[in-house]
Amino acid sequence: MTEDLITWLRAQLEEDERLIAAAGTTPLAGLVVNWPRQAGKRTAWDFVARFTDMELLRREVEAHQKIIDECLFRLEEDDRGTDPCAAKVLSLLASIYSDRPGFRQEWAP
Repeated sequence: MTEDLITWLRAQLEEDERLIAAAGTTPLAGLVVNWPRQAGKRTAWDFVARFTDMELLRREVEAHQKIIDECLFRLEEDDRGTDPCAAKVLSLLASIYSDRPGFRQEWAP
């Protein structure tokens, strides 16, 4: 189960990378949301604007890849290959993509 999950999860991240690269050439990339701000308070528009920051999205994909690598390392180091924390983290990462084709219900957290 874990090998299939890791393979599928890496494919989702590769698709994200492809979409981020494609979006980097559209007018949406670099969009600045000019919305009245209150000192020290973030608004819903700040959250929406975050998804136009392609560099931030690239870093998130890279971080997810490193998390998968660490989980795989922990699973390989575990004599039984069943490190519960690593398995839970992989399940949580997969849940981000639960609406995509190929997601298996057994991977749900």
